[in-house]
Amino acid sequence: MPIEPLLMSSLPRNGDNMDCAGALDSLVGSAAFTQSLATGLATLTHSPAAALCAPRLPGPSRLGCGLEDEDALDDVVAALGHILRQMAGAALSGTILLDEPEAQALDSISPLLRIAEHAGVVLRLIGRDIATADWEAVPDDADGRENITTIPADAQPEAALTRLAASRQGGRR
Repeated sequence: MPIEPLLMSSLPRNGDNMDCAGALDSLVGSAAFTQSLATGLATLTHSPAAALCAPRLPGPSRLGCGLEDEDALDDVVAALGHILRQMAGAALSGTILLDEPEAQALDSISPLLRIAEHAGVVLRLIGRDIATADWEAVPDDADGRENITTIPADAQPEAALTRLAASRQGGRR
């Protein structure tokens, strides 16, 4: 269940990073957003397909607020942490997905990993193209967790298999 469309509809298309971060902070603090998210999560919980679904939170780079402004990035991660806390109660499988394709943003998600651990859910990384994934960039806090990547349709099968084998063995290639 992607949360991103619920967020993107309220974020400014133009403006600086602090405008975007401020809009996100205002959004997640609003009663209307909290109720919309609660309704979506309750729908997921009572769905016959609930066991096959997991809430999916966008990573900081997916929100278009920029990664270069550390203050704005901290505000975005704090807002995502607020959402993550609310989502943790509905994670039926005990898993929440974090869609973060940018290796540069991985340093900033450590607070989200701690929130997930405290809430008793596993935060799994998705959205990184396996052909270009920088396995060295996975944060130390993620050790022992499975990370989910996507394999592009045009990826060379041998390259994908080699990368998968290396990740299963904990090796780097």
